[in-house]
Amino acid sequence: MSQCKWMTQVTVCLFAAMATAMSVSLSTAADPEPGTEAARLATYKNGGKTTFALSLRPRHKSTPSAANELLIMFDTSASQAGLFRKDAVSALKRLVSQLNANDRVKLVAVDVNAVDLNSSFVAPGSAETKSAMTKLAKRVPLGSTDMMAALKNALAAFDAANSLPRHVIYIGDGMSKASVIDTEEFTTAIQGLTKKKISFSSYAIGPDMDIALLAAIANQTGGNIIIDTDEVGISDRAADFLVSTARGTVYWPGKVSFPKEMVESYPSSIPPLRSDRDVILVGNLSNAGEFKVSCEVMVDGETLQMSWPVKSEASNADFSFLPKLVEQARADKGVTLPTLGSTGLREAGR
Repeated sequence: MSQCKWMTQVTVCLFAAMATAMSVSLSTAADPEPGTEAARLATYKNGGKTTFALSLRPRHKSTPSAANELLIMFDTSASQAGLFRKDAVSALKRLVSQLNANDRVKLVAVDVNAVDLNSSFVAPGSAETKSAMTKLAKRVPLGSTDMMAALKNALAAFDAANSLPRHVIYIGDGMSKASVIDTEEFTTAIQGLTKKKISFSSYAIGPDMDIALLAAIANQTGGNIIIDTDEVGISDRAADFLVSTARGTVYWPGKVSFPKEMVESYPSSIPPLRSDRDVILVGNLSNAGEFKVSCEVMVDGETLQMSWPVKSEASNADFSFLPKLVEQARADKGVTLPTLGSTGLREAGR
C-alpha cells in the first residue's frame, strides 16, 4: 500500500503565521462586481509553462450559526503531558463554556483508540458533559495516537437525521505514531467527511506537531487550524478561535465549472468554502487571459450559485515555488495539500 508522503519540508516554524492569521486572504485590487465573489489568479511562468495559484472566497452574507453539533476530540497520548496537557485542558474548558445552550457537544479521547466519553451529543452545560470532562481529567496520557481511528470515529459519530451544522474540533498534535496513514484510506475518510458535510478544525498543540496533516484535513473539509505558541494566553485565544470557526458558515461545493485554460488544478475540485477565509487551488494554465470560475454550493439546506471572474496576473517570481507544489499535488490529486487559505500557501512557499 502507498503511504501518505506528507510535505515534510513544511515544518512547524513555516506554519507559525497560521496561529494568528488564518483568515488573511490574498488581497484583490478592487471589490468585485455585485453578485460575484472575491478572487485572484497569480501565476509563475517558466520554460513555456505557466503555473497558477487561484484564491477564491465567497462574498455571500452569512448569519453565524446559533446551534451546532460539535465532536470534540482530545488527544490523550503520552506526548500530551505537563504544560501541553494543562494548556489543552484550559482551551477545552474555555471552548465548552462559550458554547450556546442550543449547541450539542460530544467528547472523545484520542490515542491508540478513539474512546467516547459520553454516549451522545448533549447540551454543553449538561450533567453528561460535566461527567465526560471529569472522565477526561482522570485519563492518564499514555500510548500513541492513531489519527485514522480518530477520522473513522468522526465519520460514525453524527446522526444523519440531525440537520445542525457538524464540526469536529481536535485538540492535539496530529502525530499518528500508532498507525502509518495510507493515502487511499485517508482519501476515503476525507471524502466521507465532506459527503456528510462535517468540517474538521484543530488546535495543534504538543512537543511535535504534524501541522501538514492537520492543515490538509482542514483544507479538504472546510475547517481551520490554530497552532500553539509560547505566547501568553494562547490557549484562551485558541478556544475563542475554534468557537468562532464553529459559528462560521461552510459552503459545500457541488457542480464546478473551470475554464478550459485551467488544464490542471489541485485539489481536483473546489474545497469547501468558508465565510472567514479563502480557498486555494494550484495547477497549470494553458493561456493567460480573463476567465470565469463557477460553482454550486449548499448552505443551510439551500443551493446557491457562486461565480468568480478572474484575470491572470503577470508572472511573479514570488510564486516560483508553484511548479514544485503542483508536481507534489499531482501524486494524490491534491488531497494532502496543506495550503489552507492564502496564509497556508505563503507558508508552504517559504
